[in-house]
Amino acid sequence: MSHGSHIYVTVTSKNAAELTSVVTSEPILVDMTAPIIHSVLDGPSEYDIDFGSDDKSISLRWSASDPESGIDYCEWAIGLEPGLDDVLPSTVSSDSESKVIADLSGVMVEGQKLFSTVKCFNNVGRSSWKASDGVTIVTEPPSSLVAVVKVKAVSDTAYATLDGYQSQNSSIKASWEGFMDPFGIHFYQCRLTGGSLSTSPWKRCGSASEEHLNWLNVTLDDDATYSLSVRAVNQADLISRAITQNFTVETSKPRSQDLTYLTSAWHGNGTVDLSWDGLFVSSSPLYFEVSIGTILGGSDVMQWVETMNTGMRVSPLVSHTDYYLTVTAINAAGLPQTVNNIIYYV
Repeated sequence: MSHGSHIYVTVTSKNAAELTSVVTSEPILVDMTAPIIHSVLDGPSEYDIDFGSDDKSISLRWSASDPESGIDYCEWAIGLEPGLDDVLPSTVSSDSESKVIADLSGVMVEGQKLFSTVKCFNNVGRSSWKASDGVTIVTEPPSSLVAVVKVKAVSDTAYATLDGYQSQNSSIKASWEGFMDPFGIHFYQCRLTGGSLSTSPWKRCGSASEEHLNWLNVTLDDDATYSLSVRAVNQADLISRAITQNFTVETSKPRSQDLTYLTSAWHGNGTVDLSWDGLFVSSSPLYFEVSIGTILGGSDVMQWVETMNTGMRVSPLVSHTDYYLTVTAINAAGLPQTVNNIIYYV
């Protein structure tokens, strides 16, 4: 007999009167092969999953066929290796295609990789088995305990910006680090709120190897404070606690007031007290860069001295000499405003 051929059974009977009858069976298909198991999938849908967050139940699907003798029944089991049933023992199912949700109550499966094994029998007793590629059970979200988010402002001038400020109102650059998960980060989500963006949806902003963003063509309000929040999503789609960094947008340079706010008080021995209190107005903190020279814009006497104060004492200066004072105010967004004036020591 060859596989796939048909055989017949013929029975001949004769009685005492020498009368004979012959009966032949329906064709019998010769099946010498095991069933075909097309797929064993982890998860409740038609798509296989590699990670799951449910430690109370496990889902599997399979599809099998036997074109010769048909599927008699199948058995399924759950184990820590393909082919094993050390987590859930074998259970019989009469279906060649089936979806099963099995109870995992009382079984410690956190962090374990579970394999679903299906064994099917055809109607001549032959069998075959196939296992899924496994699903890892993860019930804890990523950790953000040491995570940090940094908004990376790039100054539009030669002066640096202070932390938490930027002058750009149409772009955001940021980076983050420190989100951790023992099974790996799948991707990150970001959300921007503040100003006219009172509510904003979370959007995907990076992968496991991409921990930065560069958003262009955004609209940010001047003198508004924004919050950039980042959270991590692991392989089981569990979401970490969000980490937030605030920053303020300032697009205007400091405003200068009347020169009457720039004063000089001379003392003996060529000493002068300079004051520019109230000379500059800004919505953010200011620091100052002060130079003194013997020509306009010069710095041959004192060059680019930085201070957070609105005044300083300078000495020694030579009498009967014009000195050119340059005071530059720089706001937190790195935008400068410069005022020049002549001071004269008699």
